[in-house]
Amino acid sequence: MVGPTIPSVSATGYITGSGTSDATAVTSGCVALIRAKFPSMDANNVINRLIKTAVPPSDKKRSIYLGFGTVAPYRALTENVPTVTTNPLGGTPATTPSTAPGSNNSQPTTDNPGPNLIPWLIGAGICLIVVLAIVILIVVLVSRRRRPPPPGPYGTGFPPGPPYR
Repeated sequence: MVGPTIPSVSATGYITGSGTSDATAVTSGCVALIRAKFPSMDANNVINRLIKTAVPPSDKKRSIYLGFGTVAPYRALTENVPTVTTNPLGGTPATTPSTAPGSNNSQPTTDNPGPNLIPWLIGAGICLIVVLAIVILIVVLVSRRRRPPPPGPYGTGFPPGPPYR
């Protein structure tokens, strides 16, 4: 969503970092701050606020390496950002209008169709098949161990092989 972050330079005593692991931690912290300040703001407007207040890369364009830029928590909490009714990244629209301070969204949004259960059902079906296969394998192995040994060539009660004298 928002590009890599570098918390500080090592000369100040902080560890310098970059990449998605560091960006994820800082971005999720920024989202928590936004949700705390604007508790009724919907997800689409939180995303929009992150994008609109991010410090853009030097060329001012979104890139596959830097995304929309570096997260700016102070700007995300203090700047006036226009509200949106759809996901600025092109996903599912919001389910409720935002009534958070600093937002002017007064239009209702479309309903969310709900979660897609097909992948869960496929996964549950695969798990059920695996469990049934294991149970059948165990039943077959146990039943083979309980069978008496086959009789020898001279009938039951005699050891296999030639008769003893």
